[in-house]
Amino acid sequence: RDAGIPTLQGQYLMVLSQEQSQLDRYPEALSTLSEIRNLEASFDLDFSMISVLILEKEFDPARTMLDSMTSKWKGKLSDKMLERIRATFEGNIALEQGKFAEAVERLQASIPDASAKAPASEPLGRALLGAGEAAKAAEIFQRIVKDPDRYADPVGYVRNLARLGEACEKAGKKQDAIQAYRQVLQWWGSTDLPRPETETARQGLKRLGG
Repeated sequence: RDAGIPTLQGQYLMVLSQEQSQLDRYPEALSTLSEIRNLEASFDLDFSMISVLILEKEFDPARTMLDSMTSKWKGKLSDKMLERIRATFEGNIALEQGKFAEAVERLQASIPDASAKAPASEPLGRALLGAGEAAKAAEIFQRIVKDPDRYADPVGYVRNLARLGEACEKAGKKQDAIQAYRQVLQWWGSTDLPRPETETARQGLKRLGG
């Protein structure tokens, strides 16, 4: 703001909103996104706003905004691309509703091309974990936490370490689970703010004797 570069300010606000969402501070995330609208710069906030609304379990408003967004892009994007976008958001809604099998189906339908590697999709990993596919979920979380750009989202990185530990534990990979749980505590173990991830890690290590 002080430098008078609205595009850069908007980029930082986008990152701030993402981290607020990762910390379950959804009203703050929406407020941060609203600040971007006041900047003299062009940012497409539809994806981010819909994502936060879904996390806040405001499914009807999220679908209304999704309908508006797809109508705006009709003719600019292919029908196939619009279908994949809708599958992504409907998969995330199913995930937040605890409908894990449906979430897996929709999120897999949103993937552009079949690949031999598990896609680095955190929602798909969570859906697979909820659906009892722990080994497949562990493969996805492993790719996320090993990504060269993993520190670009530091909060998401640590949260996915906890998910990796949980997936490995359920898949019977004890040592991998212990390693992931220990890494969670190395990052966040001394924080004054209690987090579900640190409790997951501590309880996991207690169960596994690590």
